[in-house]
Amino acid sequence: MSMLDYKSYEEARENFTLDQIWEVLTEPGDFNLGHECVDRHRDKGTAIRIKFDDGHTEEHDFRDLSV
Repeated sequence: MSMLDYKSYEEARENFTLDQIWEVLTEPGDFNLGHECVDRHRDKGTAIRIKFDDGHTEEHDFRDLSV
């Protein structure tokens, strides 16, 4: 079972193993957090939406965040 198939926290808690992480990473065995969280999503739109106390919002897409 892939960790992406879990339907509940309890199911994940019972079945998760650290080896399952490598199944969903782009380069198994060579972990790069910046790539996994930002770079590989570069063309997928909005990464973060910020709403400020004064009511205005900002949106930043993955391309903005990518180096």
